[in-house]
Amino acid sequence: MPREKKGQIRQLTTDRRKIVEQRAQSPVSLLPVDEGTTDASQPTKAQLIAAILDQPDMEFVDWKKLMGEGVVVKVHIRRVRFRKRLQFSDLGIHFGDAETAKAMQEVFRLGMKNLLTKEYLDRIEQIEYRARKLLIMYSYETIWGAFIPVTAYGEFRERLQNEELAYYAVRDEILSKYPDIKKQVLADYVQAAKSAYRILNNVNPEVLSERELKTEAYYLAGVRHAIRKILPTPEDIRQSFGFEISQTYIDLPVLAGEDADLSDVEAGKSTIEGVTGEEQRELRWRQWSTKDRQTMMRMMNEEVVRDARLQKQERIDAFFTKVVSQLRGLLYEATSNVLASLKKHEKLQPRSVVQLRNLVENLEMLNFYGDRDVERAMKLIENLIDRPHEDRNIELIEQRLGEIALVMRSTLLPLEYEFREEREEAEEATEWIEKLGIPSRPTRREVREARMSLGFTIPAWDDVREEREDEEGVGSPLLVGEAREERSW
Repeated sequence: MPREKKGQIRQLTTDRRKIVEQRAQSPVSLLPVDEGTTDASQPTKAQLIAAILDQPDMEFVDWKKLMGEGVVVKVHIRRVRFRKRLQFSDLGIHFGDAETAKAMQEVFRLGMKNLLTKEYLDRIEQIEYRARKLLIMYSYETIWGAFIPVTAYGEFRERLQNEELAYYAVRDEILSKYPDIKKQVLADYVQAAKSAYRILNNVNPEVLSERELKTEAYYLAGVRHAIRKILPTPEDIRQSFGFEISQTYIDLPVLAGEDADLSDVEAGKSTIEGVTGEEQRELRWRQWSTKDRQTMMRMMNEEVVRDARLQKQERIDAFFTKVVSQLRGLLYEATSNVLASLKKHEKLQPRSVVQLRNLVENLEMLNFYGDRDVERAMKLIENLIDRPHEDRNIELIEQRLGEIALVMRSTLLPLEYEFREEREEAEEATEWIEKLGIPSRPTRREVREARMSLGFTIPAWDDVREEREDEEGVGSPLLVGEAREERSW
């Protein structure tokens, strides 16, 4: 390989690595920037998440263990589709020529035809909806799919099994009553065909055959025959119904690039003694060719391993960012909703109490990584609502919910969480936040005061920053680069 080409490859690899490293080390703050504080004073995203995982640095986070404490789950629900697109011929409507038929098909869309009674269609679809909702409720949405932690898996599996049993129970009921169901479906189509026949006979009788013009029964017999042909058989229904769950662990070895081998390829050695000059020249040429090939192989292996490591870093970053932001986002959304209700009604509504209790249950199931702030918030909420109505301190509840929402918002902002209000008009979103008394971008002082009031721990870098401010004056930035060099995940 020409030297210029090799140099270009090395430079391209170096540039790509720098881009990823810069992205991973971009300053992202758990506690937002105060006025007069530079971006360089902010902890990195890795430090933020490491603090939430109760570790001084990502270097000490056992990410393999945490990512192994759950499974990626997919739910496959299948059956013969009891809906098909309705055609004019299904109602016995025919046209005199192909051109007219084509025009009618393009202009009019008749919708879908049901091959099962509405009662059973609704029951099947409700079961499928509940099953997919369970998957969303008990999982984190990751790049690998729905990740269900071990803390939520047991309850998820139990509830999903109930839906599976209900699904097959509906199938068995359909099969046992299928003759009557078919009669009902045919009767519904015949009724619609009778109306179609009367309209055609009055408006455009030319499209009907002579026998159809003479008797409605012949027309309806054709409709029955067409519908019977498309109705699934009992065996089709039995074989098509399926409720399957696939579960896999995150493929950690491939993710970490542990199978990659950077060792040099051993080349066989050849002697050139006792051979002719021409043979010696041929051997030397082959040896140089082998060395060049080894160099290219080594470069290729290094490139593959570098890419694997960079990809590993990006994926682990995405995993923990999603897990932390989803759990804390759940806490933020619920507390801010109840806070809004308190502001509006000036009392804690029964529905809000139910919402907070459900919140605590969900947080307990999903907090597999041991988020101490979330655990503390759960205990505070339980203590506030698990008492008689007349003993609840509404003022204190409002204060605590506001402080929890403020702390969670300050964490979610640097994680690029999409707040519900951001989907609305910017001005309306700002007004909504202001009404709740939650700053849209909380300052370090506001967050620190809220954390102390709630009994949350103060992040290590914020303690160091406060010490520096005491020594050097308020506003002195904490330079993260001075404290430690950012490590790869």
